[in-house]
Amino acid sequence: MARARRGGWRVQGAVGGGRTAPGPLARLLLAVALIGTTGLAVPALAGAQDIARVTFEEAVRRALASHPTVQGAAAQILRADAIRQQVRARALPSVDATFTTTVIDPVTSFGGENIVPRTQTISAGGLAVPLLSPVRWAERAQAADQVAVAERAGAEARRAVALATGQAYLAVIAQRRVLELNERARDHARAHYDYANQRLQGGLGSRLNALRAQQELSANEARVEEARLGITRAQEALGVLIAA
Repeated sequence: MARARRGGWRVQGAVGGGRTAPGPLARLLLAVALIGTTGLAVPALAGAQDIARVTFEEAVRRALASHPTVQGAAAQILRADAIRQQVRARALPSVDATFTTTVIDPVTSFGGENIVPRTQTISAGGLAVPLLSPVRWAERAQAADQVAVAERAGAEARRAVALATGQAYLAVIAQRRVLELNERARDHARAHYDYANQRLQGGLGSRLNALRAQQELSANEARVEEARLGITRAQEALGVLIAA
């Protein structure tokens, strides 16, 4: 049975098994929501196949092994240690040896005999032992302090990277829990909207309740998409830390 209303027509009656036919506006909104949900879900599913699953310990281990901050700190430790060894070498005993060969041409002769040999070889050696060098001792102590500072900076860098990786990992888990809650709220809102729409089609409910239920459904669907976006961003942040 069709009932004339201001601004359009409304279909009222039983359609197959006691269900009422939804109005044109409701069918249009449901179609748009279905298309929008499908279009956003396909890239998410396609991208999920390329995401590798890692455990918490593996994520932290990979971040500590490949993060540029940790690698830079390790390089600073090696550099400070090389400077310390270089400064230490200056305070160690040193041995010097020189060999000099002189060739004279023409050879000075007197009475048919050579006065100076044609080839002369001179060798000399020296040993230097620094007994008192306070400047070098101070440089050696300063270099050792620089090594200790670099080691502590490296440990701090490793701690910061591990902490950031752990927080990013937990952020992914938290965003998934948020997505589950929003999906549950969306399902409840959809059930509420279907119930309000059925009451409206049956002439028992009001259009205001149906519109409120529809608005609540749209808001929950928006929250679901925001939660999915939050998961993607959290996964990207974790991926940057792991595969940097």
